[in-house]
Amino acid sequence: MMCSRLTPLILWHSDPFEPVLASDVQGRKIIVACGVSDDEGQMMTFIETCCAWQAVTGSLPVKVSLMLKSEEESSGKNLPPFMEANKAALGAANIALMCDTDMRDRQTPSITTMLRGMVAEEIEISCIDKDLHSGMFGNAARNLN
Repeated sequence: MMCSRLTPLILWHSDPFEPVLASDVQGRKIIVACGVSDDEGQMMTFIETCCAWQAVTGSLPVKVSLMLKSEEESSGKNLPPFMEANKAALGAANIALMCDTDMRDRQTPSITTMLRGMVAEEIEISCIDKDLHSGMFGNAARNLN
């Protein structure tokens, strides 16, 4: 179940903010909690990987800084001011890892190396102020602007 501020707590069989090990209908072990199948689940995979690497080798091979944003359901209004206030430090990063991606399948851990970008555009269209769908103007009409 997706967790959001719109999901009533009564629909949960356990506290959505306390992870619980459970079995799905096929008997597989799963973690049930708010966000485990969305950003937070993938984010924890990355964090736990860093912890495991450090436990085995004593340190990470590169400097790692984490910026965790968990306002997906509330518009993320705090992220732009934070990024503006910290743009020098954020701009010094060599790589940014976004954790809102998917796995190839249940058996293959995946790292997505590219995503399509997002562009926001505003388009203003001006046109004639009367219906030109038939008669003399059934085809192209000259742009009067």
